[in-house]
Amino acid sequence: MEGKLHGNHEASSPRIPGGAGRRPQGAVSRSEGYGRKGEKSRRFRLPLLAALAFLLPVCPAVFAGEIPLPTGLRAPLPPDASPGDILRAFTGIPYRKDGVIDEEGRYTLFAARATRPPSPGLNCSGHVLAAARFLFRRNISLDEAGRDRLGDSGPCSPYGQDWDLGWDLILNISEGLPRRFLLPGNAVLEADRATPFSPRGFDLHDPGTWPEIRSRLRRDSVCLASFNKDTAGQGRGLRHYHVAILSLDEAGDLWLHQTTGAARRSYGLNLSRPGNLEAFLSRFANTGKARKHILLLETRLPGSEPALEEPFQVRRGEAQRRGPAVRTKKAIRGLQPPLQKSGGLCPGESLPGPDGRVAGH
Repeated sequence: MEGKLHGNHEASSPRIPGGAGRRPQGAVSRSEGYGRKGEKSRRFRLPLLAALAFLLPVCPAVFAGEIPLPTGLRAPLPPDASPGDILRAFTGIPYRKDGVIDEEGRYTLFAARATRPPSPGLNCSGHVLAAARFLFRRNISLDEAGRDRLGDSGPCSPYGQDWDLGWDLILNISEGLPRRFLLPGNAVLEADRATPFSPRGFDLHDPGTWPEIRSRLRRDSVCLASFNKDTAGQGRGLRHYHVAILSLDEAGDLWLHQTTGAARRSYGLNLSRPGNLEAFLSRFANTGKARKHILLLETRLPGSEPALEEPFQVRRGEAQRRGPAVRTKKAIRGLQPPLQKSGGLCPGESLPGPDGRVAGH
């Protein structure tokens, strides 16, 4: 299937086991050694030296005087790199379950930040976070990116652990920037008036979705996307399960930037090329009666001039017509079942600190 896509940025990569990432819950894994004691075969020396070089602390190069440049990029990133240059640089990085880059430019895991993998690897959240640091020119920390905004995603949450992780992530990494949700029917909604339950965004497979999205994207912004779907699990049966970035290139083509376990690496896909949108939608097909949606958070790029024909303003839209969408405890209670006072934590547990450890453990 990958070989049939046109206009996509890709690079070959080793097969890496995949899976969904999780916020830190206090578990810290230890790196394991490689090779056998007494092994003298020359063919093991270079890989071992390469692994040691990757693990040794170094002073990394920085982007725009602030953001450490990680290894594994497809191309160098000069300070004046365009959004397209930045997004292309992050293609080809292998997929790794829970993989992320920390604010020091080191590859690690969301839930076990002391881990130092021997090679680059990112999951979908790690890929979006890594690219967003350079797009928004802010060295966003893992604590900032992984903040549970409503305190409802712990291991004992009635909705399932990390059920709204994608929603949290796109709001966390765009905090403080001009942003708004794009909704069907040319509607928009202020970011702080949304909840994880409403709005859900565009129906992924509605015939009108992608022509409208293409017509509304602007080159002074990117769209942070949270994919959500109905589930048969706990609570209301909703999960924000995947994140990606949508953008326009210099020619006005619509691009999707993401990484998935199936693709085994990060890539950019030109959805304006014939056959690519269809191939993408076939991989994100609905299951049974469950519908998948894509929630788009339009975020203006630093230093860009706003488009005069459509300034950043809020109009009443689909979300308000459906019901309350203001950020108050009363409104949120009307959209979701009652939460435990622990915010989804199990009895006797507390939130992990900056080092990923839980107090008292």
